Amino acid sequence: MTRLDHDANIRPWVQAAEAVGATVRWLAFDPGNHRAVRRGRGALGSGADFFACSPYKFFGPHCGVLAASRYDRRGTPTVLFSIEGRESAEVAKALAEKGVNAPAGSFYALEASRHLGLGDAGAVRAGLAPYSDHTDISRLIEALR
Repeated sequence: MTRLDHDANIRPWVQAAEAVGATVRWLAFDPGNHRAVRRGRGALGSGADFFACSPYKFFGPHCGVLAASRYDRRGTPTVLFSIEGRESAEVAKALAEKGVNAPAGSFYALEASRHLGLGDAGAVRAGLAPYSDHTDISRLIEALR
């Protein structure tokens, strides 16, 4: 199995293996390999400016894909982070108290979270939206200090 799949695709197999004493064998993964977007005609060849999908919806890895036409490559960046010595839920709560919406968790990728050393609690996810501006970014940075 791969640790990049949605936990709903993984957990039943892990539980079944535990129930009968079987061993789950994990495929190695390099997250960078899953960021590639296929070149050539396809969704963008149809004239669309953007193509977004979640490969786990069709049994692929748990990640998001956004392809943009060469004329418009704006995206919505997201960062996943943890702070040494602080629980992720504690960091998310402190950020919320300062007006920053940055949830904590494994985000349905429990095995990927465990494999990356984040444990079941995962990490904090902060993202920018097209309507975010410099005051939003400044508020996040100040809250993290």
